[in-house]
Amino acid sequence: MKIKLLYLFLALILLPTVFVKATSTESPTRLDLKVATTILTGKVVSATGETMPGVSVVIKGTTSGAITDIDGLFEIKTSAESGTLIFSFVGYKTHEENFKGSAALTITLEGAEGMLDEAVVVGYGTAKRGNIANSVVSMTAEDLAERPLNRIENAFSGAMAGVYAQTTTGEPGAELQIRVRGTGSINASNEPLYVVDGVPVDNLRGINANDVQSLDVLKDASAAAIYGSRGSNGVVIVTTKKGKKGKPKLSFTSYVGLQQVESRLPIMSPDEWIQQRKNGIDEAWVARGVTLKKDYKATDSQEFRGTELGISIYNANATYMYDRRWAYGQDSLAYVDWQKEFFKNAMMKYYQLGASGGTDDLTYNISASYIDQDGIAIGTNLKRATMRANFEAKINNRIKFGLVLAPSLEWSDAGRVDGKDNTAMVAIQMPPVVDKDAGKYTGAMPYGAYAWSGRYFNPISTMERTEFAVRRTRLNSNAYLHIDIASGLQLQLMGAMDNANYFDQRFTPTSAQRDWATTVEGSITTSQRNQNLTNRYLFQSILNYTKSFNKSHNISALAGYSVEQTGFETSFQSATGFPNDWSYVFSQASVTSTGSSISSGKTGLISYFGRANYDYKGKYIVSGSIRRDGSSKFGANNRWGVFPAFSAAWRISDEGFLAKSKIISDLKLRASWGVTGNNRIPDNAQYSLLGTQNYPINNVSSNGYSPTTIENLDLGWEQTSSTNF
Repeated sequence: MKIKLLYLFLALILLPTVFVKATSTESPTRLDLKVATTILTGKVVSATGETMPGVSVVIKGTTSGAITDIDGLFEIKTSAESGTLIFSFVGYKTHEENFKGSAALTITLEGAEGMLDEAVVVGYGTAKRGNIANSVVSMTAEDLAERPLNRIENAFSGAMAGVYAQTTTGEPGAELQIRVRGTGSINASNEPLYVVDGVPVDNLRGINANDVQSLDVLKDASAAAIYGSRGSNGVVIVTTKKGKKGKPKLSFTSYVGLQQVESRLPIMSPDEWIQQRKNGIDEAWVARGVTLKKDYKATDSQEFRGTELGISIYNANATYMYDRRWAYGQDSLAYVDWQKEFFKNAMMKYYQLGASGGTDDLTYNISASYIDQDGIAIGTNLKRATMRANFEAKINNRIKFGLVLAPSLEWSDAGRVDGKDNTAMVAIQMPPVVDKDAGKYTGAMPYGAYAWSGRYFNPISTMERTEFAVRRTRLNSNAYLHIDIASGLQLQLMGAMDNANYFDQRFTPTSAQRDWATTVEGSITTSQRNQNLTNRYLFQSILNYTKSFNKSHNISALAGYSVEQTGFETSFQSATGFPNDWSYVFSQASVTSTGSSISSGKTGLISYFGRANYDYKGKYIVSGSIRRDGSSKFGANNRWGVFPAFSAAWRISDEGFLAKSKIISDLKLRASWGVTGNNRIPDNAQYSLLGTQNYPINNVSSNGYSPTTIENLDLGWEQTSSTNF
């Protein structure tokens, strides 16, 4: 019983690292829940036969699972008749077990002795998992392959302790909101820093999940401080696959998926809606009587109401009289389930073709992928094509040269769906009873709105007739040299470029707007175009040194320098009042301009950084780092910041009194302290900027410029100090 309680205690400590019935946040919404027909039960034990509480049990490829109780027992209800169960627990090898139908299983997990020797990626290098004193969580390519991902960020959902991922929109392929250990800033960004193959980038868009070798998240300040002014929200490090020596290998991966709305909001049925309209009309009729000092009653007949109003029941007043067609139901009216019309089953198709291999002197890994994903809202879609080519060549025994090329293209038709008063909300609020000839196009040209339901814009025609086309192109590339200067001493030089072009075109014709019937075609048509070009350039040099003494003392150190420059250019045009609804193309001569702007900017960052690590037999571990950043984003008096960090760990399980323990495989205490920064503020925030202003000159208003902000010479870093134990 004591052993069972110890397992339970360890499970509670390690619970954040275990996948606990997590709900997928993949975009769009996951599949509808089905009635469970299969009940899976079983017990999980260790190699010594002891029951194991806290073991994660998940059906492969899904988010359905359970956690074993104090007796190592689990139960899962599922609609799947067959599949594979994945059993995982920290310090033990992951186990897969096939099932078919309801079954009672007994699973034995084996200890993963080599786990502590696994390499994890830390800032500007790698380290053995067992020899780090920081908080780092990881995922491997095998973990990512367990489920289809339309964006790499979906992999974080429910899979990493302390890493929170949430979709803020249902658009296909939309970026997820990632938070590492919660929110750290009120005014600045809370997004973590993303680093791909050693290169800091703004986001992970355009990275194919199947190209990723590992995902490592630096969570505490002592781990992230090596990235200084950008590390306060954590650091997500992505390492892509590289070629390995061997014969050429060709691989092809494909899947097709179906997406559905998880659930629909309960709303009134057509009969219920008609009844509530009757109640409202009766109240309005009685209120009219009070105003006219007449004894009107809710039970007054429609004929009487028509006589009082001076109209026929065949030309009913929608404020005070019923629609006579309500008595005939769908013989005279159309009943529309707007959620069914607006949301649809959506297909997602994915294809990937790859080739890898190499010799002693050259290795390569080349991959191309294409995804075509419909959104669950009508008229939404995402198409993305990516390519990644990693090459590494051995120049001689001391020098290696590497090259990474990663272009991506993306086309999407989205927007218009999410948010207050947008089409999804309108679809939910639409009356389920409409004129029979109009059907789901009620209120959209050429059909008028149903008289008993008020004015509205039709969500179906809005999605079908408007356009929100987004096109993104991106080229991420880097080249590097690794030079072995002497035994244990290596110099790494890298140059990188990340260029992205964002373009969106929005078009709303008059025929898709609520007031189409009272205006001329094209008169309220709108069109706008937004284009944003960004470019980032990086040069980085790192000197690494590693040395072991007497097989007991291990030291490693690095010193580095980097310089980055980021520039952007944007342009925006918008117009209304078109000759017709035929096209979004416009010239100033034929429309009314409602907006036109051009902007550009440039920022720079210079960094010096270093780190030193020492461990004695992997038992006593200490590490320290420091970084000094200088950024053009801040005021002249405060452009440099220093970010130190220190951490230490003691592996108690290697001490003599626990070395022979059959219960505890690994037990380590660690403590850390660090300072990180956040430089995610608007560009040029420190300067006094000019804006347009009208001046009276000789009693005549003249256009000019004037300062709109005050220069802030002391604007500086937002810093976070963190202590962990």
